[in-house]
Amino acid sequence: MPVVDDNRIIGNYGSNLIAHILSSFCLVRPVAEGTDVGVDLFCETVEDGEAFLHFWAQVKTGSQVRRKKNGRASCRFKNDHLRYWNRQPVPVFAFYVPCAIPLEKPKEIFVTNLTRYLMTAGVPSAKSKVIESDFKINPETEDWHNLFLSELTERKEGRP
Repeated sequence: MPVVDDNRIIGNYGSNLIAHILSSFCLVRPVAEGTDVGVDLFCETVEDGEAFLHFWAQVKTGSQVRRKKNGRASCRFKNDHLRYWNRQPVPVFAFYVPCAIPLEKPKEIFVTNLTRYLMTAGVPSAKSKVIESDFKINPETEDWHNLFLSELTERKEGRP
């Protein structure tokens, strides 16, 4: 019988948590098992009953997420993933979910606009890069939706 380790449980929990909270204002399509090459969720925002803006989500969980003293979080990304995201036609966001076994819903989830980061900093030449979060959300509230949507709108309007 296959062994399911804590990292798989934590990763599964984080992806489903992000899908759940984004589902309050987006259509969320999980990436099929075996086809994940750096994106966990395909998302499409809904406004006034109409789908209007696509984005992709990459979810990082557990020990990959490092909390910073400045109130943010960071995560290390492989260069090949950064190159992949840099070539995409839609914005890509990373969601950092700090969690551990036993699982409890986090009070904060950290978000990084990877597309904006890559547009301003470029793809690094190193094998990997630690990228700090841009902002954080409280999954218990809905007041972060407008902040998140403004991040998407910036990209749509051509602003870095």
